[in-house]
Amino acid sequence: MKFSLDEIRDWGEFEDLATVNIPSLIHMYNADGYLLVCKNRLTSTLTTMFEQLNEKCSFNYQYKFWDGNFFRSKLLLQTDLHQKFFPQYYEYWNNKNLRLD
Repeated sequence: MKFSLDEIRDWGEFEDLATVNIPSLIHMYNADGYLLVCKNRLTSTLTTMFEQLNEKCSFNYQYKFWDGNFFRSKLLLQTDLHQKFFPQYYEYWNNKNLRLD
C-alpha cells in the first residue's frame, strides 16, 4: 500500500510510535507487514520492539526497520520504484542524464 504525504501528515496524533497498534494497522490495510524507515539509526527501544513483534506475532506479519542509508541502497537497486513512488526524484536524475542502476 502506498500512502500520500497528506495521509502521513494527518497521523500527527501518533507522534509516539508506542501509542500505535501496528498489528491493527497492518490488518486494517490488509498488508503483510510494516516497514519503518528512519533517517538515522533506530533507538534500541524501537529495535527491541520490532524484534519482539516479529517473534511474537501470531499472524505472521513481518516487521522491518531500515535506516536511511539502507533504504537508499535498496532504492538505488530498484530503479522502477523511483518512477512510481518518487517521480520528482526520477525526473531530476533523468534530466541530469545519470543512471539509476
